[in-house]
Amino acid sequence: MRRGALFLGVAAVILAIMFLGPVDYGLRYAHYKTLTKQELVSGAGIYIQNRTNGRQLACLYAVACDGEKARLVLIDDPDAWNFDEAKRSVWRRRFDDFCPGRTTNFGLQLVPMEGAEPATQSMALARWSFGNDRFIPRLGRFQSGSFSDQPWEECTPEKALRF
Repeated sequence: MRRGALFLGVAAVILAIMFLGPVDYGLRYAHYKTLTKQELVSGAGIYIQNRTNGRQLACLYAVACDGEKARLVLIDDPDAWNFDEAKRSVWRRRFDDFCPGRTTNFGLQLVPMEGAEPATQSMALARWSFGNDRFIPRLGRFQSGSFSDQPWEECTPEKALRF
């Protein structure tokens, strides 16, 4: 009797891993495939509003693969930014061993508005999560991720985008 229950429990766990794992990857792929420049930029504004009540400015960064390692580059003009090229780089990094490095694909760095308190360290850097389909803090309660292991151009109020 105990063996049968143990067997059923193990079988249930194995089946859950087999069937729910592909669902997670399928969902991430769907989020990747449907992500638009407008959604990413508006996601930055939503992150700022939800996390700081709109009292922060932010710089948007995208991964660049023009050397041996991935690095983040500042997106100073979202309208002129080649978003499709950035998405192709994201895809190649994931599946073609292209542009290695512990660097997020799309990131935000918050800076305070004049007279506002700086965001807490856990919220000051955010990364786009294809699993959550939104920006999430780099340091979180259940998950974290790398912002970049390479230097990037620091955000200042003058460089920040207005949301």
